[in-house]
Amino acid sequence: MNKKISVVIPMYNAESVIIRAVQSVLNQTIDVDEIIIVDDGSKDNSLNVISDFAVDNSDKNIRVLSKINGGASSARNFGILNAKNEILAFLDSDDEWSNEKLENQIDYILRDDVVLVGGNHFDKSVQRISLKKAQDVNEVTLIDLLFKNYFQTSTVMTKRSIALDFGCFNENQKYAEEGQFYYNLSKYGRMIHINKQLVIYDGGEKSGFGESGLSANIKEMEKGELNNLKYAYSKLDISLLTYLAASFFSILKFVRRFYLVKFKK
Repeated sequence: MNKKISVVIPMYNAESVIIRAVQSVLNQTIDVDEIIIVDDGSKDNSLNVISDFAVDNSDKNIRVLSKINGGASSARNFGILNAKNEILAFLDSDDEWSNEKLENQIDYILRDDVVLVGGNHFDKSVQRISLKKAQDVNEVTLIDLLFKNYFQTSTVMTKRSIALDFGCFNENQKYAEEGQFYYNLSKYGRMIHINKQLVIYDGGEKSGFGESGLSANIKEMEKGELNNLKYAYSKLDISLLTYLAASFFSILKFVRRFYLVKFKK
């Protein structure tokens, strides 16, 4: 496998942040082969802003594609279908990468048995994986993912052929849809979590839930997470006991989040 990377950035009404996101890709310590921005039917000036930027940086292979609005999963899938390289990296338009993000990941994703590499999107020195001791690099299993999502999408690198094999992101689920994507990837190989901050999440202003964006609707997020657990139980040979335990734990986390947001308000 060669080291050429296709970056997929879904964009919707992101005129104030899209240049910041793309610039963080251009600032990487290793080069990418192409940057694919998928405009998902934006109603603001996003398309003009990024199109002008692409023209001004014509040597950077920035491809701007447009489609009717279908949601983030639909936009990511459109980008995957149009990517020309096996290695994919995702970046949301309101996030940005740390300068060494791809350099930290590339050697892992090149391994034949690795299907996903992610990392932290907050400035945390350690993240425990299940009950295992936190390491600089951890392997995450499907069981681990049932109890905690370790892979924020902007941190993720994966392989195009595998994503296409199971149909990429679920376009019929609006909230927490990336969970099913990671569950499906787990069938094909190892998932690696690098225990350092690789992404600045929405300029460093968000807490991750209960604020702007899709994560603002924590009730719908919880419905999405519970639907993902049902999917794992019905499609991925998860035991009933594990399914029930993960669902109960998810509900406990939701209750905690609900009261944290209520208290914050």
